[in-house]
Amino acid sequence: MGKFLLKREIDLGKFGWEGCSITLEAPSYNELAQWQVKFKDIDAEKPESQKIIFEAIADKFISGTAKDDKDKVVDITKDDLGDLPLDIVLECIASLRGNVQDPN
Repeated sequence: MGKFLLKREIDLGKFGWEGCSITLEAPSYNELAQWQVKFKDIDAEKPESQKIIFEAIADKFISGTAKDDKDKVVDITKDDLGDLPLDIVLECIASLRGNVQDPN
């Protein structure tokens, strides 16, 4: 966790999971600068690149809820991140990069 904690809540309702969300710690300016260097040559198709991306999400993961295969709301743990649908993982990446703005 950084010196200052700013939480970003990603509403998963737009994916059909009403009442569910993922909360991530917003990265600091310094972290983003480090990530730009680290992610410069990333190819999301390569397993080693995917591992780096998931480590970044897991590092900033605070909490979350999602719907299981029975449409029941369940808690998300860091161990569950790799099982999330790709659309949600991409939304987490966009949020960490600062590309998602809360419409409220």
